[in-house]
Amino acid sequence: MKIAQSLFNMATTGGSVAAAIFRLKARAGWREKHDVTVKADSQEHYTDAGLQQMIEAISESLAEAQAREAANTAIGRTTALIEAE
Repeated sequence: MKIAQSLFNMATTGGSVAAAIFRLKARAGWREKHDVTVKADSQEHYTDAGLQQMIEAISESLAEAQAREAANTAIGRTTALIEAE
């Protein structure tokens, strides 16, 4: 709780907001929620090409979410190394 409070104070007194957000994500387990919802009435309304486009769009969204998570993880490791020095 003290870390979150300190980072809040840093963010609100002109410190680095990005550092505060990063710290909470990396150390306090805060995560952004990613919801992907696909609604379909019936399979009869879709062509093979339409289904392929839907699969590609979902795959791209998943890849983007995984890339963001990997970047957050890499930043967390970098910060841990810097703090360990």
